Amino acid sequence: MNCVMCDKPLAKVAYWVAGKPIGPTCYAKRFGKALRIDSKVIANDQSDLFTNGDTMTKTLKVKRVHDNAIIPKYQTAGAACFDLHAATVAGMTQMGSNVEQGFPVTCGTGLAFEIPEGYVMLVYSRSGHGFKHQVRLSNCVGVVDSDYVGEVMVQLVSDEVDHDMGRMPMFVKPGDRVAQAMLIPVDQWTIEETSELKETERGDKGFGSTGQSTLI
Repeated sequence: MNCVMCDKPLAKVAYWVAGKPIGPTCYAKRFGKALRIDSKVIANDQSDLFTNGDTMTKTLKVKRVHDNAIIPKYQTAGAACFDLHAATVAGMTQMGSNVEQGFPVTCGTGLAFEIPEGYVMLVYSRSGHGFKHQVRLSNCVGVVDSDYVGEVMVQLVSDEVDHDMGRMPMFVKPGDRVAQAMLIPVDQWTIEETSELKETERGDKGFGSTGQSTLI
């Protein structure tokens, strides 16, 4: 059986999620991308796209570019992100390096990713770094485009002003988890210049314009 949209042979069958199914196709309109799913007639409700035990396997290809690289994995069944480990730590002395204010530490993950077209990989700080050490990513959120196939790098910075409070600087060494990452679908939009924008109740009112807390 061939796809009614592209006429390519189908390994699995899906249907457009629209007012009515139009026939077997390799596209799932919920994402607007070519996602192969198990054979079934999809209900009109997009929330029913994957139900009744239907599963979809997605594969993210990763290449080691350093011997110390650790292949990431999801730590729990419900994890949204997978951890990125440091393969190299720039400027380290002995076993690692302290992350102190004014002295960012750059870590190479030793990994390059083949991100599927239509997706982006976002790199976030680990929650424990912020709560325990006031350490975060220097760029707050890293954006890895699908056409970038080089090594993913992470730079850590500290917002800790004074370590006299009893907290020691965070120490980073190869093998440590230094960030977490997730893949999400993304679209490219046609950007069109205009002289007028639609009117809204809020308009151009900025920060704090919607009011303040009444709890105090």
